[in-house]
Amino acid sequence: MTRLIPIVSIVVLLLVIVGGIFILRPQYDNFQSLSTQLDNLKIDLRQKQEYYSKLDDINTKLDQYKGEIAKIDNAIPTDHSAAALWDYFVKTAPGNGLILKKISDGVTPASTAADRVQKIPISVSLVGPYSGLKNFLGAVYRSSRIIEVESIKIEPPLKGGNDFSFDLSLRTHSYKVK
Repeated sequence: MTRLIPIVSIVVLLLVIVGGIFILRPQYDNFQSLSTQLDNLKIDLRQKQEYYSKLDDINTKLDQYKGEIAKIDNAIPTDHSAAALWDYFVKTAPGNGLILKKISDGVTPASTAADRVQKIPISVSLVGPYSGLKNFLGAVYRSSRIIEVESIKIEPPLKGGNDFSFDLSLRTHSYKVK
């Protein structure tokens, strides 16, 4: 019986070693893997919190410039509203002593998909005194919307008349609707 104790001890020791190798080691490796994943997720979470904190700071700074951003939105609107443009010219021309004879516009597509701004050419035909054209152009430049004058064609008045004929090529912009 005394001879069985060392053999049983050796067998138990071998079972513990084999059990440690085949049972405990995979569990330990799994624990290490999960611990590493947890550390990586903590780092990701910290980075995302910093990112969102920076975005929140930027948003707070942008809130200070709401008035300026609203002006930019008016200067380059998100929709091409021909009616609003026409209404502007219909009201501005007579207010500066001119008669609006004709107005037309069109949309030039954006040159590339990445280009978000589309050009809107406008042709305006006016009749009236030269000083009226000067006042009209001043009003166009002061408008909240960006309107560029590309060309002006001036025809002198007919004999006995005082009114010039003006053909203006203008251009404005709007953001491309997705």
